[in-house]
Amino acid sequence: MVLEMIRRLDGRPSKNDLQALATAAKGQPGEKCSCSWQANDNEFILSLIFADLPSETYEWRLFSGLGSSLLPRWFHLSSDVELVYSMLMHELGETTSNPSAPPTDQLRTFTKLPRMTDESPKPEVARAAQASAPKPVTEETYAAWDSPTPTLDNVPIYSPSSALSPHQQQLYGNLALVNTPTLLQSISLGQLTGRLRIRRQWSSVDIFFENGTPVHAEGTHSTGDECFLQTICWKDGDFHFEPKIRTDEKTITQGLNSLMLQGAQLLDNTEFLKKRGLSTSTVLVRTQPNLSEQEFEQALLKGAPLDMQLLKGLYLRIDGRCSLQEIIDKLGFQRSQWVNLVSTLILCDVVNFAQASKEKKQLKVEPKALDASLIPQVKGMLKNEQTNLYTFPALLFFADQQIRFSPNCALSLVLFEVGQGRKKSSELKPSSIVTLGMHIKNIFNGILAEYENRTLALLLPDTKAVDAAKDADSFLVSLLSATLGPGLETTNLSLAIGIASYPDDAADLPVLLSAAETAVQRSRAKLCAVTLARDVVSAQ
Repeated sequence: MVLEMIRRLDGRPSKNDLQALATAAKGQPGEKCSCSWQANDNEFILSLIFADLPSETYEWRLFSGLGSSLLPRWFHLSSDVELVYSMLMHELGETTSNPSAPPTDQLRTFTKLPRMTDESPKPEVARAAQASAPKPVTEETYAAWDSPTPTLDNVPIYSPSSALSPHQQQLYGNLALVNTPTLLQSISLGQLTGRLRIRRQWSSVDIFFENGTPVHAEGTHSTGDECFLQTICWKDGDFHFEPKIRTDEKTITQGLNSLMLQGAQLLDNTEFLKKRGLSTSTVLVRTQPNLSEQEFEQALLKGAPLDMQLLKGLYLRIDGRCSLQEIIDKLGFQRSQWVNLVSTLILCDVVNFAQASKEKKQLKVEPKALDASLIPQVKGMLKNEQTNLYTFPALLFFADQQIRFSPNCALSLVLFEVGQGRKKSSELKPSSIVTLGMHIKNIFNGILAEYENRTLALLLPDTKAVDAAKDADSFLVSLLSATLGPGLETTNLSLAIGIASYPDDAADLPVLLSAAETAVQRSRAKLCAVTLARDVVSAQ
């Protein structure tokens, strides 16, 4: 972590030093000011940024360590120099002579945190900032989050007996105002216990803390350490911290400092790849195809210290034909892995982007005359008259043909288990199934059919499971604001989705069907809206 030094001190900063630092920071809003000193064979850095928000406060950060191994000690938002001085003395194991200093059990909390408490700014200041600041989460939004109405993941967010009041020091706001690392560190320094829920347009995450330590994270596509690391990269979304909510699951295995450092590296590399225009559909090529193993290792010395075997494995998969997504799927890399690996390979100039191929010319011929009624006639024989959906045998026929004649192409099967309230899937009316099917067709481009006792099944040719999951997320988000008609209210709709793909998850059609069924059963059992078959395998 690189900080701009404005002053080197002979020892611990005094109150006058802190006041001078605050004055300098206020004179250049948004710019980082800092001072450093050495004590007990340890290097300390105190940085400060004036946050030009409605509360006009400062972001104070204390780091310690030697050389490049600086670690964050605490983060605090306050305009009270006296309080920060007391916190600094407490952190260094010294005492303060200020009789009005807050007790030590209050020093590791955050105060005056913008938009995170129910404390309202002055009306004239709020009006001045309204035009430029992102819209904060209001108490109306907060109340909607507290609603006991069942959600699409088939479980109420709260029960009426456990709903919490907005006046119980709950924290809510937007990541555009308080960045994710700041939010996570604040919860940790406050030694808070509860659940942090962040909602974005296409994804969401729940992170549980016990006395400021993250113990469990579960998001749209990942859990545990990987989920926590991905969350650090988020720059938008509404957050809501609910105290005293606990979980028995323990999926986070690393300490907060280690995760924050890894998250900072992941964020930097993510921004680098975005600026370079990389996407998962990008085709990578080797810049030096005849590079020897020794030359490869030598070229990577100037990059970040990463696992050389993982770098070699990724490099050898790059052939100028497969997309990045295909390579990631074959290697089974998590996002926190491949982002860092790809960034290093590009920075070390051993990998680059493939040139876009020129559009091929098509042969110009007269189209053959066809009887337009033939195709609808055959389709009609394969469909259920009541629902106008393909029958289960028709689904098997299409899947079998795809696997038989295109064995090298991906094929995903998505199962939807739908219910209304406590009703089972089989109890939904045909009209409700038709309505829901039409909504699915607006999102997906595939073959929609009936599936035994499941309500609906979707066959997606040339689609991998991870891509199908993205469309499933879009489908769930669209349902939140959809009007599905009488008898099918989204506010009381229970939905479990299971996804499996050929050949990644299954080598043939029977195994593909079983894998998708297992995924949807796991989705229902874990109260998770979307589950991939591969996640079930990894959890076993």
